[in-house]
Amino acid sequence: MRRSLFTATLVLAISVLGFTVAAEAGTSSRTSTVQAGRYAGVDRQGHNVRFFVSHGHVSNFTVGRHHIGDAQIDHGGWVDVCHHGFCFNGSVTGSAQFHGSWRVNSSSHHTGWHANLQHHSGGVTH
Repeated sequence: MRRSLFTATLVLAISVLGFTVAAEAGTSSRTSTVQAGRYAGVDRQGHNVRFFVSHGHVSNFTVGRHHIGDAQIDHGGWVDVCHHGFCFNGSVTGSAQFHGSWRVNSSSHHTGWHANLQHHSGGVTH
């Protein structure tokens, strides 16, 4: 009885560990290919979009004159992150491209945006 309980526990531990490693490998392969640097683009209303990417982190995300904030890139993007009365989300669409949307915090209307690498700061983000 103890031997089969030990075997079952060992099989469960190996399967959980294997799933965790596979999930982390999938995440890092998607985010590690994103080039670090300054990104710029435009939203569907013609506002300029700009931000920096470094070490798997988006910083100083700005639409027009509205500085919205920062986000952690996780699983190839980030879900709605809200700062300063605005929310934004984004996805990695290539090694030097992102797309997403932003909105006023109290609104459900999203405005799409896209951005490309403008200045490469060396290396890739992790």
